[in-house]
Amino acid sequence: MLKKTVLEMPGGGARVSEEQQLLALQIPDNTAPLILSTERRIADGQTRSTRCALHTAGAFLSQCEAMGRLAGKAPDSNQRYEATGAHFIRWQGIVENRPAVLGCETTPQSPTLAYSGTVLSLTVDYTQRKGAVRSSQPRADASTQ
Repeated sequence: MLKKTVLEMPGGGARVSEEQQLLALQIPDNTAPLILSTERRIADGQTRSTRCALHTAGAFLSQCEAMGRLAGKAPDSNQRYEATGAHFIRWQGIVENRPAVLGCETTPQSPTLAYSGTVLSLTVDYTQRKGAVRSSQPRADASTQ
């Protein structure tokens, strides 16, 4: 497993850092390695978001279709860029009361990129909570005696 700091900006306002971990596995009878990456963005000592991604060489549309069945709905975003061959399909959702994005994308076809294939990902935003109800009104519970 490879772990590296991708970005570190100390001082000034918020201390911001981004960490990435990579794990590459060679699967028998498969020419391309399976790559799992996790990223964590931190500001002021608190995790702001995490992303877990699986890089595969599988069939893009069938994998995205399976992700859509998992999400239980049609994609919220579907963008394709003909010039580069990049394609981004995303579903908005909630994970543990936090906004989350489930993604299925193809990487752009570029001679500078070392990897081409399908990336399946889940990104969770820890800066917001969904479903939390806040009331400024005092609450009184009625009881019978």
